[in-house]
Amino acid sequence: MFCWAYHRCYNLPLVVFRNGIVYGPGMRRDIFIYIWLYNLLRGNPIVVEGGDQTRDPCYVTDTIAAWLAGIEAPLEKVVGQAFQISTGHEYKVRYIAELCTRIVPGQITYTGYRPGEEGQRECFDISKAEEILGYRPTVDLELGLALTAEWIRKQNLGQV
Repeated sequence: MFCWAYHRCYNLPLVVFRNGIVYGPGMRRDIFIYIWLYNLLRGNPIVVEGGDQTRDPCYVTDTIAAWLAGIEAPLEKVVGQAFQISTGHEYKVRYIAELCTRIVPGQITYTGYRPGEEGQRECFDISKAEEILGYRPTVDLELGLALTAEWIRKQNLGQV
């Protein structure tokens, strides 16, 4: 609604992209995926707080593809609209951790949930982006994590 209101009030051709967790080369270093892979590459265990809460991470190239589709779309289809950009798949945090340790062997330490995390679920409805923008995520989680690990390795450890 906010986007549409700004468009109507100020005649600005706004489009909102709501992103889930964006990971991959260039990602923020305070996101758990980066922290886990970084620690594993250094031979340290990763800490999973809880584990049954879920996330819907999206690889950076898929996120950018959605943004470009929105930028290039006919204005009448996208102006004033908000699109959820992610994969539309729900993954338990413990599963993401296990994938990380398949890619970079290491240990997982489980602790209690952080306040507010128990029972939290993230899985976004990307059907509007699929229908209007033709958005289709192409990088699956395991490949995305492997590419991210390689980028972290090169950035922080040289050619290990």
